[in-house]
Amino acid sequence: MKQDQLKISNYLNKFNYVYINETDVFSIDLGFSLKVYLKFLPENEVIIENRVFGYKFLNDFFELSIEKMLNYLISILLTLFVISEFSKLYSHPVNFTYSLITLSSLIIILTVYYFIKYEAFKTRIETLLFHDE
Repeated sequence: MKQDQLKISNYLNKFNYVYINETDVFSIDLGFSLKVYLKFLPENEVIIENRVFGYKFLNDFFELSIEKMLNYLISILLTLFVISEFSKLYSHPVNFTYSLITLSSLIIILTVYYFIKYEAFKTRIETLLFHDE
């Protein structure tokens, strides 16, 4: 198990990743508010998790996984859409539909970016750990 941690540490140092190595846990900062945690378990297992942090309206006190962040943002968008549609019933002239479409597009683009970045890094780590060179 220590050999795997040494491989990871050498790889991260080689490519200048910012990381913290605690006892059997690597916390790797991939930039743009994305962190990856590598947890080494005694059963020769490695758990790879993702967390997004830094969105003050989302998670002041905790970090969310990409999936939870997406669910949270979709629920916010649906709520805003419902409020926008109800405001049309009461003859408010302001139409937020285009703003919501733009915000939805931005959320989809960022989520896809986070997924691609995380999955690419995860694939590199799995290749490093589980395939002999």
